[in-house]
Amino acid sequence: MVVTRGGDGVSLFTGAGRLDLAAPRVQVADTIGAGDTFGAATLHALGERDLLGAGARARLRSLDHEDWREVLEYAARAAKKAAREAGMRFLRESAVEQVLAGVTTLREVNKVTFVE
Repeated sequence: MVVTRGGDGVSLFTGAGRLDLAAPRVQVADTIGAGDTFGAATLHALGERDLLGAGARARLRSLDHEDWREVLEYAARAAKKAAREAGMRFLRESAVEQVLAGVTTLREVNKVTFVE
C-alpha cells in the first residue's frame, strides 16, 4: 500500500516492511493535480516494468524496496513538476503530451485513463 503524505513524503507498506521517502523540495504554484499525477506516474512506472494486471500480481508482490524506491521517486518527480505549474490540467491532456514526447505509449495512456 502506498500512502501519500503531501509535503511529508510518501510511505510504502509491503510484506517486507515499511519504506518512507521524503517529499522533494518544490516551490509550489498549485497543488491541484499533484496527487493525481503521483498516482498516474506510479501506474506508468509499474506498467513500464510489466507489473500491472492480474497476471502480474506475484511479480508486483515480490518487488523489493529498492525497485519500489525507483517507482516512487519517479512518481514524486512527476508530482513535483505538476505542483510547480499553476492550474489544473486534465490527465488525458497531459498524457497525450507524454505520448507525443515519446515518454509513454497511447496504449499505456488508455490503460491508465480510460473508464467505461
